[in-house]
Amino acid sequence: MYILYDYDSNAILAEPLRNRQAATICDAWIKLSQVLIYRGQFPKMFIFDNECSADFKNALFKYDIKYQLAPPHIHHHNAAKRAIQTFKHHFLAFLVSCNKNFPLQEWDRLTYQAQLTLNLLRNSRVMPQLSAYSYLHGVYDFNQCPLAPPGVQVIAHTKNEV
Repeated sequence: MYILYDYDSNAILAEPLRNRQAATICDAWIKLSQVLIYRGQFPKMFIFDNECSADFKNALFKYDIKYQLAPPHIHHHNAAKRAIQTFKHHFLAFLVSCNKNFPLQEWDRLTYQAQLTLNLLRNSRVMPQLSAYSYLHGVYDFNQCPLAPPGVQVIAHTKNEV
């Protein structure tokens, strides 16, 4: 799972990864960064853990974005560490609340709803009266798309044709 934390909006964005190869991580970073850019949040600086591949550094250079590596074992310099823990705990709560027959190999399908509900609960730093989701995407319309607990078993009935 690739987690991106935007400080101004206080939003936590997540993208499931197939593997930990540099190209896969770079693709996830580009996808999540495009969400921020599309919403008017232009990232100027990225702070990473103490590891960053050469391909990733080249991608940052291509987009003219500065980066900084957090020192190893000193996590209070990296605000994203707390965001990663928050998303991890929220996502694990999602998995635990799923129906017992929910296939765990489908965990990645829950990522969007976990991200949505978490950002609806977090206040924006720039405009505290708005949620992090509302700051980035606008007001969420619960009437248009109501939320249900994740992994709920649904029974559907179709009429037989006569």
